[in-house]
Amino acid sequence: MFDHRFFGISKREADLTDPQHRLFLEHAWLALEDAGYIPDEMIEKVGVFASTCISTYLGGRYLSGFEDPLDHQTAVINNSPDSIATRVSYKLNLRGPSKTIQTFCSSSLVALHVAALNIFSGECETAVVGGVNIVLPQSQGYFYDDSMMYSKSGSVRPFDALADGTVLSNGIGVVVIKRLQDAIKNKDPIYGVIKGMSVNNDGSKKVSFYAPSVEGQYQCIAKAYKDSGLDPKDTHFIEAHGTGTKVGDMIEVEALSRVFGRRADDEKC
Repeated sequence: MFDHRFFGISKREADLTDPQHRLFLEHAWLALEDAGYIPDEMIEKVGVFASTCISTYLGGRYLSGFEDPLDHQTAVINNSPDSIATRVSYKLNLRGPSKTIQTFCSSSLVALHVAALNIFSGECETAVVGGVNIVLPQSQGYFYDDSMMYSKSGSVRPFDALADGTVLSNGIGVVVIKRLQDAIKNKDPIYGVIKGMSVNNDGSKKVSFYAPSVEGQYQCIAKAYKDSGLDPKDTHFIEAHGTGTKVGDMIEVEALSRVFGRRADDEKC
């Protein structure tokens, strides 16, 4: 259902392109349209900051090889995670920095962080930010092993007593960001305001490479609140990683508890 003609792409090239790239290109256009802009008519520098997973489309569909060397080159480029941001800039004629951000589960949020910093530094006035993950084939399962993170029941129950692991899924999200004063001046639709940000890493002080640490998460959350000037007690909603794993959820709850406190007499806690 990808409208290749709309983006000036041949049917053959579209067929060789990872669906993750196709969908991200579509949603980048939709996000800018929702913000009230026509990409090709924007005079300011617009950056693109994106993330995607490794292509399961290339290997599954074209593992047998290519008769045409040009098809091979096109498929490799059009399925590489490295090209997802640059493709949007090229097809939508956006002239700000194009950066693909890959940091595992945090990729989309780190892309948002980097995009905001680029706006603050003047590298661009507006940024298209997002991430996409589509695993092919669509219908597939997994072998359960109690040493892995996958759910035995096939359901994800974050922060629940019945949580027994996670299940991978498909999804895409794209937003357009700019300085608040510019958005107000242009009467743009405003869905949210970034008040504070923080990015760090646990280093080696954690139980394994695949697990987070309480201290690292605590410091990152605390710094974001400090930069925002907000009191954690005024928070009414938290979006968390919530893997539904016994190790991950416990660490995340402990880190959040350190930031928000554990006072039994406070109904907000």
